[in-house]
Amino acid sequence: MADTFTTNPAKLWIWNLQEATALEVMLNPNEWDELLAVEYVDSGVQGLSYRPLHYQGTANLKVSFDLLLAAETIADKAALDHARRFLSAICYPWRGKLRPPRTLFSWVGEASITAVIRELKFTNKRFNTSLGIVESLAKVSLEEVRDVRIYGDDVLQKGLMRGSVKDDKGAL
Repeated sequence: MADTFTTNPAKLWIWNLQEATALEVMLNPNEWDELLAVEYVDSGVQGLSYRPLHYQGTANLKVSFDLLLAAETIADKAALDHARRFLSAICYPWRGKLRPPRTLFSWVGEASITAVIRELKFTNKRFNTSLGIVESLAKVSLEEVRDVRIYGDDVLQKGLMRGSVKDDKGAL
């Protein structure tokens, strides 16, 4: 049996669901942050010694992570440039559309979340002799997009496995 900690791990994929195209990241992130806010309305009642809280809803899940994009060869440099363009492109509406495309943050066995990019920041760290970028850190912040209600028992059973690789029309 293969040791899952020493064999090549599954890669993180970011899908453009509108165009049914995907980016397989060069190197998996070392960590990612998940932020989930539960929203309550504080409805103070005059004369009570406490303030009742009434559940209003659960905010969309927010996920953020850093992607290291690094190039050692000409082919790596082309892949780095493509990754930067791909990530930047899914922050804008495509011609004839009103909003940027939804994306699928998909890490096999860990997470599959339909989301939009809320923030993208590149920190360019190393350059070649032609001043081309050969190492860049992409800070990606996603927010989950949900069209259906999620229940606690679904989250308990499926965790973050809730998105699928389909375009906006439902086709693969």
